[in-house]
Amino acid sequence: MHTLEMTLGQRFLRAREAKKISQSELARLLGVTRNAVSMWERDESQPKSQTMQKAAVILNVGFDWLATGRGGDATLVPGLPLVGEIAGGVWTEVRDSQDDEYERVPVAPDPRYPPEAQYALRVNGNSVNKVARDGIVVICVDVITAGIEIRENDLVWVERRRGDLVEATVKRIRRGRNGLELWPESDDPRHQDKVSLKALKGEAEVTVKGLVIATYNPIPRGD
Repeated sequence: MHTLEMTLGQRFLRAREAKKISQSELARLLGVTRNAVSMWERDESQPKSQTMQKAAVILNVGFDWLATGRGGDATLVPGLPLVGEIAGGVWTEVRDSQDDEYERVPVAPDPRYPPEAQYALRVNGNSVNKVARDGIVVICVDVITAGIEIRENDLVWVERRRGDLVEATVKRIRRGRNGLELWPESDDPRHQDKVSLKALKGEAEVTVKGLVIATYNPIPRGD
């Protein structure tokens, strides 16, 4: 059955069965009754938008697909692509990946932003350790694709170009003497440099590439 022909209830049922959880478990995670979930799947009622957004995250599917059926058969989300590494707080040369297939992290797209604009980066180093330690994965949103206007206090990753050299780092947006500035998120005294977003004469151009919206930090189990 084509997903656009599926009812809301059928999409709920398909996603729940793919996730391999019961109606009771889904109800518990959503804070509703099992009967409410059953009625959704029988198309006898519909959840509120906020509940549906939470359900999409739990079931690891796109919100648009769950709510409307748009997105075709590939709406069951296997996670976000881990597209590379980023240095936290210090400038590191960017190396473009030549791989078409990326490792994926088991995180559903945030319903506040377009799914296609979201991806993951692994932090390299401890120079952003107030937010993400070495090895932690950060979830990012492409500011151009998502049409995001950067604001003060946003955590962002930025790119700096100096001739043929392209470097990147993660910083916090703060307001300074020359307008918005990039500030470190580290308690290490070696990583306290700040950079103006407004390129002054003779300085390298700095561009905000992505908004950091979350971290992913799985806890390993012992043997």
